[in-house]
Amino acid sequence: MNARSVATIRDDLAPRPGFAHDWSDVLERAGVREAVRQLPQRQRDALFLRYYLDFDYRAIAEALDVELGTISATLHAARNSLMDALQEVRR
Repeated sequence: MNARSVATIRDDLAPRPGFAHDWSDVLERAGVREAVRQLPQRQRDALFLRYYLDFDYRAIAEALDVELGTISATLHAARNSLMDALQEVRR
């Protein structure tokens, strides 16, 4: 698996058919997308594999060809970076 092609961020902000459009939700999702885009590639890939594809840590380590402990540290750093970035967006 090519780590560079693992995670892509969708840009469509169109509301789902039949649902009221909530702009605060759209802006928050856009903030999340932008915060994810700012992460280093390995962090983006690890987040995508963990939370979108539901890979366990061992599978992520194999997919990204890194040590298991590296994944734990990578995900921890990614979550902290996202938390910080999203707190800035909410201010």
